[in-house]
Amino acid sequence: MRRSALLSLAATAVTVAASLPLQAAYAAPTVGTQFTGLSTSSTAVSYEHRTVTVQGRLRQLVQRQWQPLAGVPVDVRLNGATVGTTTTDADGSFSATVDLPSGGTLTAAFAGDDAHQPSRGDVASEKAERVGSRVLLDPTPATVRAGASVTFSGVAQILLDGVWRPLPRVPLTLTGDGSSRTTSGDDGRFAVTVPVAAPNIWSVSTDANADSYYRASDGVVRVIEAYDGTRVVSFAMPSKSEAHHDASATGRVQWGHGSQWGAPPHSPLVSLYYRPKGSKTWHTIGGVQTDEIGRFSILVSGPLGTADWQARVVRDDSNLAGTSGLVAHTITDQGHFANLSAWRSTRGTQVNAHLYDWYNGQRSHSTMRGLKVGLYYRHAGSKTWHWYRNATTGKNGLVSFSGLKLGKGYYFRLRLPAQGPYLTTTSKTFSS
Repeated sequence: MRRSALLSLAATAVTVAASLPLQAAYAAPTVGTQFTGLSTSSTAVSYEHRTVTVQGRLRQLVQRQWQPLAGVPVDVRLNGATVGTTTTDADGSFSATVDLPSGGTLTAAFAGDDAHQPSRGDVASEKAERVGSRVLLDPTPATVRAGASVTFSGVAQILLDGVWRPLPRVPLTLTGDGSSRTTSGDDGRFAVTVPVAAPNIWSVSTDANADSYYRASDGVVRVIEAYDGTRVVSFAMPSKSEAHHDASATGRVQWGHGSQWGAPPHSPLVSLYYRPKGSKTWHTIGGVQTDEIGRFSILVSGPLGTADWQARVVRDDSNLAGTSGLVAHTITDQGHFANLSAWRSTRGTQVNAHLYDWYNGQRSHSTMRGLKVGLYYRHAGSKTWHWYRNATTGKNGLVSFSGLKLGKGYYFRLRLPAQGPYLTTTSKTFSS
């Protein structure tokens, strides 16, 4: 609110002679100065009504008489900072209309010159009407690599007559990993870029004190998860392996902080994934932690056949996830025939056998069911094998040939030709 009448404060200020010794340029003694009749057009200001007029007189002490001090500059100050400057007229009077950026203590000041001592006088205590303020923050990333820079931007606003408007040139504080300060532009916009070192809660708020035209806003909160980045710089597997023989997937992981890459300070967990050929679904066989320089080695144990394989760094409290490229790998299965038998009867010769994919103590990877097996024979005294016919393995790899018109004096052999992941297998020679 503004008052129409000038308000006067009895304000006098008598300067004290400077204690420093006079230099050669001040050979003549300086005279004292004093402000009188200081007043302001209003002692209540607001964001929209902040212009006041300051008036007063400046006089000098000449031969023990106070006389007007004309033609010298007078500063109008708010809380010690100059907000306007004017010059005294012939009778020492001055008037200055100034824009006040806040409430506070209003003073008039004369800096002094070669012939006059400086002087200062209190004009008034300007009371600021306070309204609400807020910060609207632009979107920020939810997760970044530790050490990466994040820009916090947005707009500061002030509530005037029920409408939020841009708040220009207002100080703002960003808190998170420490604190940073910035100032909004003429349009209320601001931006401050800081490195994010660890998971943290960040907030931006307007700064205010008892003299501000607005109240400090509550901080606008953003949670940013900052982790160390990881990348798989090498990943290798053999193109083929047999299910009963160890094969390994090997590689190396690097850890990044900011723009720097090197060995991880906290060994991440690496999991091995596969996707069978023709499928869209990924499966994992587990994983291991890297060594101190980021290397890993994982035994391969997946399904028979061809699959795409991938190493993935598992996200944890210290590391972001990382993924290798794809490597094609085929797992084959080498079976063997057991329980071979052949006997003759009136209905012909019967041949039986089991096709297994394991030996004593080995893990079984297949029932070997539904595979085509060929029966071969040769006559005693001959070295030439002949194909007789095929049969399909049943449950648990059992295969049978019955009604064979091959009697005494014949030798038999079973052969599994390569089929899918199953390698060629030939039985021992046997007879009835």
